[in-house]
Amino acid sequence: MGGMSKFWQGIEEAPGLSAMEITWRERLGDAYEWAQPFLRPTGELASSYPCMVNMGCGLPHHVVIHSPDHIIGACACELGCERIRLKRSDIVLYELDRVKLDKGIAAAMGLQRDGDEIHLPRGTARLGTHSPCAGFRFPVYLTVQSDREGLAHTVNDVLARDTTPFIMMAPTRGFASSDMEARLAARGATFLALDEILHTNGGVGFQLTRPLDQVLTQFHAANLPDRDETPALPFFPTPPDGHLPAPGALLPVAFDLSLDCRSVPRLAHLAQIH
Repeated sequence: MGGMSKFWQGIEEAPGLSAMEITWRERLGDAYEWAQPFLRPTGELASSYPCMVNMGCGLPHHVVIHSPDHIIGACACELGCERIRLKRSDIVLYELDRVKLDKGIAAAMGLQRDGDEIHLPRGTARLGTHSPCAGFRFPVYLTVQSDREGLAHTVNDVLARDTTPFIMMAPTRGFASSDMEARLAARGATFLALDEILHTNGGVGFQLTRPLDQVLTQFHAANLPDRDETPALPFFPTPPDGHLPAPGALLPVAFDLSLDCRSVPRLAHLAQIH
C-alpha cells in the first residue's frame, strides 16, 4: 500500500507533469516500476538534466545534442562540474497516460463505459457509470488537481451541470474539505479518494481494497430504494450499446428474489426475451 500511496500522491502533486525517467523515479519511489506502463513518451526531449556530480553544484545541466550518439549535460556553474554523458533515452520526456489510467480504474470498479463526451474542467474525466441495479445509473468522475481551490472549482462545476447523484474521485483526500463533501452529500453525491479504495492487483492494474458495495454503503443508502418500501428489484445488466437484444435472444440476467438491488451476491441465469 505504501508504494501505491506514493503513486497517487505523485500524480496529484504535479498533474500534467512532463518529465524524464529520472524525475519520475524520484517522484514515485518504489511505485515507479509498477507505474511505468501508465507513463507515455510525449515525443519531446528535455533541455536540461539534474546535476549528478558528487558534491557538485546541484544545478540543472544544459543538454547539448551533438549527434544521436553524442549527448552531454553541460554545467556553467563556478564549481566547474564535469560534463555528464547521456543517452537519448535519458532525456525522453514522459507524461501520465490518463486514458490508460482511467480505463484501468473503471475496470477495477466495474463501471459501464457510457461514451458520453462532455466538456469538463481541466484534469477531469467521466470514467463511466455505476449501475448497481436495474434503472439506476450514477456518473463517476475522476479529477486530478494540484490544490484545494482546483478541486473545489471542479466539484462546483459538476454540481452545476449534473442534476443526478454522482461519484467524484481524486487521487487522495489531501485537497478535500468538509464543506466540499457537505455540498456533495446535499445533492446525494459522494467523494472517494483512490488511495483509500484501490491497490495493485499484482500486475499492471488495480483492484478494490474491499467490495464496492462496502465502499459505497452511504451512497447506496442515500440513492437506492429501501427494501422495506420497495419490492426486490432484479439486476439487469445494461447492454454496452444501450439496446435490448432481438426477441428470442438469450440474455444473461441475474435474479435473486430474496435480495434487493443493494445486495451483492446474485445468481446468474439465462433469461429468454420474448
